[in-house]
Order: sequence, then C-alpha cells, then structure tokens
Amino acid sequence: MKKLLLFLTILVLFGSLSSCRDKCKETRLVLRQIPIYHPFSEIRGGVDVAPAREIQDPGKVFVQGNYLFINEIKQGVHVIDNSDPANPRFISFIKIPGNGDIVVRDNILYADSYTDIVAIDIRDPAHAMEVGRVHDVFYSGSFNSVQWSAGQEGLFIGEYNEKYETETFEVDCEDNTPVPVRDMVYTSTVSEGMKSVTRFAFEDKFLYSIVNWGSFGVFDLGIPAKPVSKNRINTESTLFSIVAYRNKLFLGSQSGTVLYDNTDPAMPKKISNFPQGAPCDQVTIQDDIAYVTTRTSSFCGSIANKLDVIDISDSKVPKRVKSYRMENPRATLVDFPTLYLCEGESGLKVFDVRDPMEIDKHLLSVKKDIVAYGVVSLGKTILVTGKDCFYQFDTTNPAALREISKIPIKKATR
Repeated sequence: MKKLLLFLTILVLFGSLSSCRDKCKETRLVLRQIPIYHPFSEIRGGVDVAPAREIQDPGKVFVQGNYLFINEIKQGVHVIDNSDPANPRFISFIKIPGNGDIVVRDNILYADSYTDIVAIDIRDPAHAMEVGRVHDVFYSGSFNSVQWSAGQEGLFIGEYNEKYETETFEVDCEDNTPVPVRDMVYTSTVSEGMKSVTRFAFEDKFLYSIVNWGSFGVFDLGIPAKPVSKNRINTESTLFSIVAYRNKLFLGSQSGTVLYDNTDPAMPKKISNFPQGAPCDQVTIQDDIAYVTTRTSSFCGSIANKLDVIDISDSKVPKRVKSYRMENPRATLVDFPTLYLCEGESGLKVFDVRDPMEIDKHLLSVKKDIVAYGVVSLGKTILVTGKDCFYQFDTTNPAALREISKIPIKKATR
C-alpha cells in the first residue's frame, strides 16, 4: 500500500513538472522578410522609348539591316545605328521591364517582359512603340541570380520588406535552445539559370519560345503585330535554347540536343536527340552538319570542353562525326567554310571546316587578346561580345581579322 502511494505521489509530481513546462512561454523579436509584389499593370505599362544610354549588362544581340539591337539584362534594348561600322551611333533605348531575349522580323521586335511576350514596332527605332502583347506566357525566371515569379498577388522580383515583430513562443522551461530570429516568408523553388538564354526562334509565320524549363510554346504571327498563342509542347527534359533550321527545331536541353520535325509549324513532332548534353550546349547548323560546343563549369555540368561535329543528314539517327578538344568553348558562328568559335578568356578562334574530320588542322587565326563570349554575323563583318566591349571585325580575310571599331560596355556597380 505504501509503495502504491509513493508511486502515485511521483506521478503527481511528474505531472506538475510537465504541466509547468507546457505552460512556459517566451517573448522574442523576430525579423520577417515580406515579399514585395508589383501589380501586373505596373509592369505591363513600362514599355517606353528613352534617350540612348551606356551599355552595362548586355545579353542577346540581334541584327536587322543597319541596326544593332542589344539587350540590357532585365531593363530593355539599346538601338545602335551601324550603317558605318567604324562609327556605330547610339540612337535610343527601348525600356522593356524584365527583358532577357529578343528577335526581330518584319520590323517587329519580339521580347520577353517577365511573364509576357511583347511585340514592338521598330520601323522608326527612335520612336518604337508597343503594338501587341501575349499575357501570362512565362511563370518564373532569374536575372543575375535574382529570381522572379508570378502569383495571384502580382509579380515578385526578388525584393522584400523587412520588419521586426514581437512574438510569443511556447517553450520547454528547461530547454535553452535559441529560437531563430530571422524568418523568411517567401521561398522560391526556381533553379538559378544562365544569364541569358536563346528562348526565341522563327519558322514560317510562327514564333517559338521556351516558356518554362520543360516546355515550349508556338505562336501564330499571321498578323505580325498581334502574336497569338497556338500550342504548347511539353518535353522530357529541361530546356535552355531553341534554334529553327530547314523545317526542324533544335532544342538544347539538359539531356542533349532534341530534334523536332517542323514540317507542320503549328504542331512540331519529336524526331530524335543527340547523345549527351548539358545546359550550356550551343548549336550551330550548316546544311547537314551541326556544330555543338560543351564546356565545364559549376552550372554547365559538361564533363569536357569540346566541339562536336554531328551529321544530321538522317535526322532520326544523328551521328557524331568527330570531337575536338577546346579550352572554354561558348558560342559559334558558321559562315561556310569558316567557323568562328568563342573561347571566353582564351579569345576567338577561326577555323576552315570544309573537312569535318580535320578541323583542328585548319585553324586560320586566333584572337588571344580579347575575351569572346558571343558572335553574330553582320554580312562582311562580325560582332563579338567581349568583357568590356563589343568588337567589330572585317572578315574579308578570316586568317587575318581586321578590327573596325569597339562599342564600350560600362560595367554596373553591384
């Protein structure tokens, strides 16, 4: 009996102590980060023309006639009159909020603007104006590691309000473990991507666009100023680039370059894919040959720095003809029989590619004194994106490129 009473007494005491712990509370100061949402009307009313300004953070470059259109990441597009390549002249700056890529056709510039695709009439680049827009094409993205996403509240673009709040927590009276004092209300699941992707391509009267990491959209340009969404095609892998060439689409993906038959432009059908692949793969096509560069980096994920030559004469069974080791290959440009290959810090290399089996034996020239990230053709000249400027070279003699001019890039202070 005494043992039973002792046991009951212990239970009562233990229950009292437990009750004491349950009732313990602590007041602490917590720093909350509250996401700022911008109304869609604010973003969609932001297309405008402003005076010319310096280039600070360039992305995509597009050439139309005598004009260069150079994307300023997240901000808009620089318009440059290049009728005299020795003296390029800044004309205007087209403000396009959330812009990362551009293409031009029939005097209409198509651009992404956060969630939307915008059509801008550029017949007079100094007085460009918005003429069409497709809403809610894209759902999320990233500019220079700052993520954005669309929600019912509006557009979140990586901005927060911070405020301290007093909160009361129930705690264990004997537990001295500190409670975190920072609380982030918003957590994004969007993967950090590349600075700029090739998300647009044309075929016939259709525009194609990578709309998210796993699908691309088809837009009817029957009326060029009024693009209309026609189709959306899901893919089996994350997409990073898209190129249209001779009734085929070449989609750069995390699992390789995927080919689609585009005979019916409104309904592309998958044909095959190149073996291997990584996010930074760049594809250039000439006739039945595709030139694919891969490079190693923390994001790109390739196992080698190389140039692959792919025979696509049978698009159902693409075959690698040969691989060539490179240093840090990026963009390529083919002006047959010449191949221009950007090697980043290692400069610009120029090859004769008439013999795909011996490209390495036909290195015509190397510009080691420049940093080369991208290259586009301007007819008899090329424009090379560098670290601190754009270089224009006369290509009359590919073995001895002649520098014509430089367009400066003034790096922004972050």
